[in-house]
Amino acid sequence: KLSTYMDLTMHKDKHGNYNVDVRGVGPLVTGAESQKFSVERSKADENGKVEGAFDLKTSASAKGNVTHQLKGGKLGALIEVRDHTLSTIQARLDDLAYTLSTSVNQIHEQGISRTGFTGISFFKQLAGKERAAEFISLSDAVQDNVNNIATAAQPDSPGDARIAIAISGLQGQKLMNEGRATMDDWYNSIVADVGVASSKNRFTLNQQQDIMTQLIKVRDQISGVSIDEETANLMQFQHAFDASAKVIQIADECLKT
Repeated sequence: KLSTYMDLTMHKDKHGNYNVDVRGVGPLVTGAESQKFSVERSKADENGKVEGAFDLKTSASAKGNVTHQLKGGKLGALIEVRDHTLSTIQARLDDLAYTLSTSVNQIHEQGISRTGFTGISFFKQLAGKERAAEFISLSDAVQDNVNNIATAAQPDSPGDARIAIAISGLQGQKLMNEGRATMDDWYNSIVADVGVASSKNRFTLNQQQDIMTQLIKVRDQISGVSIDEETANLMQFQHAFDASAKVIQIADECLKT
């Protein structure tokens, strides 16, 4: 059961005690002594862990923090997904949200609202790209009054929608990936990468399950019990017992005679 959570090895010493070692971490169980795991929230690190996510600590290691030393098993897989797969996708979504927000604001602030004001931001100003997808939202001015949405380039110009048209034109402009991709291209690439990763994981899972099934069959062939084989052996022993009883019976009759 432990090996489903992490990559480990187990052996018995000369006294019959179990010793369990976690690869890359250290001993987990040594005879009657066992180490403890704990978790705590911590700051982001260079390995992809985001701010406030859990670190895994254990008394089995001198370093204490073994979050990125655990490989394999459920824990290793969860850490890999959290700090690499999801953090990469999240960073790309943050980049998209930041670019969308700043690009729309740059154009919107040049426009004239229905009430005659200019310099109004459509989105709230973001401090940076980090967690932009989480914090992107309408500005207070637009949230409170839709008349503050600027669509015209000049005041008192009914039907003037040049600002709105300019904002809609952002969809086809190459603003992402240093001017090599549109926002549509960027988003579609994220969706495609998620699909590829999901498909790859399902394929790998099926492959590992097939290997596991085959190993169980091999183990059963060596140590398992065949009902047919045991029935045949039982009949064989029964006939041998009957034959032995017959020999004793005949010997007893001969002695009597």
